[in-house]
Amino acid sequence: MQSPCALLERICFYCRKCGGGHFPLDRALDLGGGKSAAPGAESLYAEAASSDSYEEAVRKLGNLAGMTVSKATLQRHSTRVGEEMQAFEREDAEASPPAARVLLEIDD
Repeated sequence: MQSPCALLERICFYCRKCGGGHFPLDRALDLGGGKSAAPGAESLYAEAASSDSYEEAVRKLGNLAGMTVSKATLQRHSTRVGEEMQAFEREDAEASPPAARVLLEIDD
């Protein structure tokens, strides 16, 4: 049986002026902007790296999801996701004005 990946053909378009290129399929799968993994894989990378060492996370991804990923790739992706989360939290905090009054109630 042939691997499904062997059936996938990627088309690349090149710019004659600058020599740069892009893969339309990569754009459709949201792999642009420095990403080299699909969003679902990125989520698995972040989840695995958040609870274990990178070495252990690589082993778990291989055993549980059949994914082959290097420790450096896992570290790069999880670092980027962490930076995106921090930026989101900063933007959210800046967009929400502080409360003018805070009420506390204590029940016995």
